[in-house]
Amino acid sequence: MLEPDTTSRMYDAYLDAAMRGQIEEPEAFLLKRGVLNPALAGELQTIRQMALDKKLADKQEVEWLPGERLGGFRLLRQLGRGGMGIVY
Repeated sequence: MLEPDTTSRMYDAYLDAAMRGQIEEPEAFLLKRGVLNPALAGELQTIRQMALDKKLADKQEVEWLPGERLGGFRLLRQLGRGGMGIVY
């Protein structure tokens, strides 16, 4: 069993790497660091899946065309776009 400090460091290191886009298989990540812990690998797999889902979602930006309806609204024109999305 790993010391809580080691587990915390591995978790933080994996999370930091995933946030930088370095989405590695958890088992390989841990083995490179000399750690064999299936329970921790399972937790890291959750982080990996969330990072992969976000990466996919970032690629699937939806754009609407003027005149299309969104719920009870009709889109007239795009007002702006930025890091948080598109404003119509």
